[in-house]
Amino acid sequence: MLILSGLRVESPDRVSEGDTTRLTCTTTCPLTDRPTYIWYKNGRRVDRNDEETNVLSLQPTRIEDTGSYSCAVRRYEHLPSPAVALRVRYPPKSVSVSISPSGEIVEGSSVTLTCSCDANPPVDEYSWFKNKQFLGKGRDYTISNISSEDGGEYKCKTSNAEGQQYSSSATLNVVAVPSGVPYVAAVVGVLCGLAALLTALIWCRRQKKRRDDHDYQNVDPNGQNDTYAALQPKARSSDDVYHTLTVSVSSQILPLDL
Repeated sequence: MLILSGLRVESPDRVSEGDTTRLTCTTTCPLTDRPTYIWYKNGRRVDRNDEETNVLSLQPTRIEDTGSYSCAVRRYEHLPSPAVALRVRYPPKSVSVSISPSGEIVEGSSVTLTCSCDANPPVDEYSWFKNKQFLGKGRDYTISNISSEDGGEYKCKTSNAEGQQYSSSATLNVVAVPSGVPYVAAVVGVLCGLAALLTALIWCRRQKKRRDDHDYQNVDPNGQNDTYAALQPKARSSDDVYHTLTVSVSSQILPLDL
């Protein structure tokens, strides 16, 4: 009877892309018969040609080989070894530069270039270049108060313990501010000021007219103004109205010289 104890997977401490990686299934129990080894990756059985050896060979090692590995002996699949994580290291890949804001950049504005990539271990150094001239370090590169001289082709270089990789060129287009823009802005400002002044004048005139109309409506119809009284037949008797009109007409008649 075969009794298994201490079944485990041995793997290298460091696994890099392109290397040959060997995983070994071992046990502290001596196996009396000739066992068949079964390998699992992320819980799924790994297909391989030579199942009589206790070594799983990954040659060459790929990024896709990253995962969790365990082994078992045929007829004892229910007693697998503890899983061992395999992390494949690789240099930076898919390096790219993004520009924010995108599109054409107007002179005097600010722009930020960001470098992105995929790497294991993570990138430990970012470097920026324009036309092969070194600019600085850091994942982001910001240009404030940009000018037309800042336009051109930009690249970033990424580095980790496994190697380095450059991005493709990113073009930065800088657009000059049109010469007429300040003049137009000044004209617009003057027009807005005139419009505000005109609105204020119209409002003042309307307020004055309302006050004048109010004063006119409050005139006392019983006052001593004969002309007003003459035009208000309800306020006086018919004899008074006749007398007032007669006096007014008589005062206008000049004596004739015979």
